[in-house]
Amino acid sequence: MDSGGITRASSEGLRLAGPGGRSILLKAGSTETQGAYSLLKLTAPSGSPWSTHHTHPATEAWYVLDGELTFRLGERILPAPAGSFVLAPGGTPHSQVNSGPGPAEYLVIFSPGGLEDFFLHLSELIERARPNQPNPDALNALAERYGIVAV
Repeated sequence: MDSGGITRASSEGLRLAGPGGRSILLKAGSTETQGAYSLLKLTAPSGSPWSTHHTHPATEAWYVLDGELTFRLGERILPAPAGSFVLAPGGTPHSQVNSGPGPAEYLVIFSPGGLEDFFLHLSELIERARPNQPNPDALNALAERYGIVAV
């Protein structure tokens, strides 16, 4: 990154296929932030399923732009309407679901950066498997590679 930084419009970034029908827009990767964090914008369609309850070493934070999510942090269930901020320190089991009647848009920050690479590879698995789901063994191997553990 040069000393001038980067600027990306609302629709700019690397588009990725996400789990459960989610779409992902990679806004800033760890290579652009000297490893400090990565930033993704996700859209979860109405009726998208709960994400897998999991843990990983990175701290993960969400900011809900539009719609409503519900989070599970450990055993707590927390509603998160638009404007909500949610933080899961590294190692905290977490998952979320779009609990609203329409699409939900939200930002996700991973610190330190690097977990965006998981989503890059996951998108490739999803695209190769269409219209079917990716092979569960391949998904598990990918998660293990990035320290993601289902709880």
